[in-house]
Amino acid sequence: MQEGRLVAVENKKLSETEGRWLTHEKEMWAVIHCFKTWGHYISSKDVVVRTDNVTLKYFATQPKLSSKQVRWQYTLALFNVDIQHRPEKENIVPDALNRKHQLKVVYVEETKLQKEVRLASCQDEFAKEVKQNIQNGAKSHFHL
Repeated sequence: MQEGRLVAVENKKLSETEGRWLTHEKEMWAVIHCFKTWGHYISSKDVVVRTDNVTLKYFATQPKLSSKQVRWQYTLALFNVDIQHRPEKENIVPDALNRKHQLKVVYVEETKLQKEVRLASCQDEFAKEVKQNIQNGAKSHFHL
């Protein structure tokens, strides 16, 4: 975000191996990926990363790192970055966007009465007129 506005969005599918990583590794990988993607824009800027994953806040001070985490540390060292924890309850919009795959589509079968009403409204002249007026933008107290 810049001046309160979203500047860019990045999206990348994880490989099969990356999909098996721990959550904090996936989140840090996303941060690193964005720094590599937009590094030329932010190299001389102060950057704040806000995450709902508290473990990322302590990434720079971890005593034991895997080889990939050492590479990530090296990448982060090239930037002036401040990783801040933002509790999940304050992270509502990004959280909803990131978890849209968890939403389930519920299909409710049309009842017999609903089907009869739908079919009858297709044959009723008044219902056809109201529908046409709504489609033409006429203001009405009827809603479809």
